[in-house]
Amino acid sequence: MASGKGKPPAEIGTSPATSEDRLDRKLSEVSRKLVVPSGITGSYWPVVRKTCNERMGISLDRWQEGIAGLLLAHREDGVVAHTVGGFGISLPRQVGKTYTLMAVAFGMAVEYPGLLGIWTSHHVKTNSESFQAVQAFCKREKIKPFVKKVILGSGDEAVEFVNGSRILFGARERGFGRGIPGVDMLVSDEAQILSQRAMQDMLATLNTSRLGLHIYVGTPPKPSDNSEMFSVMRREAWSGDATDLAWVECSADDDADIDDVDQWLKANASCPHRTPVVSIQRLRRRLDDSGFRREALGIWDSDEASAFDLAAWSDLADRGADTPSSAAIVVDMSPDRRHCWIGVAGEIDTDDGSRVLLMATEVKARDAVAQVQKLIDNRIIVEVSITSGAARSLEPALVEAAIEYKRLSQTDMAAAYSTMQEAIKDEKIRHLDQEELNTAMAMTRTRFIVSGESEVFDRRKYSVDVSPAVACACALYRYGMSAAPMPMLL
Repeated sequence: MASGKGKPPAEIGTSPATSEDRLDRKLSEVSRKLVVPSGITGSYWPVVRKTCNERMGISLDRWQEGIAGLLLAHREDGVVAHTVGGFGISLPRQVGKTYTLMAVAFGMAVEYPGLLGIWTSHHVKTNSESFQAVQAFCKREKIKPFVKKVILGSGDEAVEFVNGSRILFGARERGFGRGIPGVDMLVSDEAQILSQRAMQDMLATLNTSRLGLHIYVGTPPKPSDNSEMFSVMRREAWSGDATDLAWVECSADDDADIDDVDQWLKANASCPHRTPVVSIQRLRRRLDDSGFRREALGIWDSDEASAFDLAAWSDLADRGADTPSSAAIVVDMSPDRRHCWIGVAGEIDTDDGSRVLLMATEVKARDAVAQVQKLIDNRIIVEVSITSGAARSLEPALVEAAIEYKRLSQTDMAAAYSTMQEAIKDEKIRHLDQEELNTAMAMTRTRFIVSGESEVFDRRKYSVDVSPAVACACALYRYGMSAAPMPMLL
């Protein structure tokens, strides 16, 4: 195998494939995984492409054209085919993803007067780098006539076009992207650092748009990244059941020798004709092996299956279920300590007899005890509990509110996990099909405690918030353990 650390760039640059061959490859030939939504009858790209090519002097490689064509693909009614599930792109660094999406965004802005797009990155630094590329784009001779103004300023960057279209740029870590009405195109860069909550906040900006493009582009996440949205989207794409989302993933083989230059070329469709091999060699020097696999080769870390049977869980959904009048509630705190999830479990009547309904409610940490009190005031509560760990910071407020509660031990947590597993298997529960709870169930992993005898939720990695699942499992367990309503201190 060729060594990326030892060979000089001149030797590494040789490849069996010529640059011309690589320029003419289709998207299906460069992607490792390509998921296309159902019912496509056409695309708006040919019109936008003509604007890009003839009016703005922008051209793309064939595989990039494939991304653009799929991005603007529509069904018979004219609605973008992936408008429900979104468009996900997992690519290595240095492959030209920013240029590709920028070309499409500029072409659409010119072709459709009054279009509003927002481009978000997680980090301020990444946003600044992207906007520097935008400024260079705006200075091109054939693009300048279409640009009215380039607005500079930390967190307030924007491009305003002569026809009234605008593209705004900002960093999510500063709260950018929320509360902007009438957005037509939302690009979420660094999607590997995008929580479900942040995504939902930004999706609301698309509510009044007939176009409603939402695009998520990133590299495979690090273990510490808050990657729940991107990871769930990928899992859905790879499941084979997705019909309303698009997914493009380019990478080397999972078992690739990371110093094999052929694998570098397989992962990066723009190398060597657009991206010099020395750029990847530089990443090889700078990154450790795991980082290089993810960021330069696009290889995701092994994706273990959920600890739960998700198909069985899905079958237990009942969106129209009545809420129980009697319930146990458990409060669990999110890893960032900003939010709490209150799990509610109570018995309901169904066509199959009595079942326990599970619900999850999210509140800000400072409002958790007030929400518990509200639940107590509105139904019979058989028990209030808090989980071990961060949730115990609520104890002073619970005592001050005169709410009797139970502290759950590690043994209780193990029993709660087992109870949830058995309840799903025996179909003894129902749930409201809440997206946050479904995501937490999908992302649940477990570990063993007490010399391997007890299995519990694994919360050692904070990239995903499984608090909704933890709270509901504990509520289910405690509801089963509580035979009579608990007296509340007044």
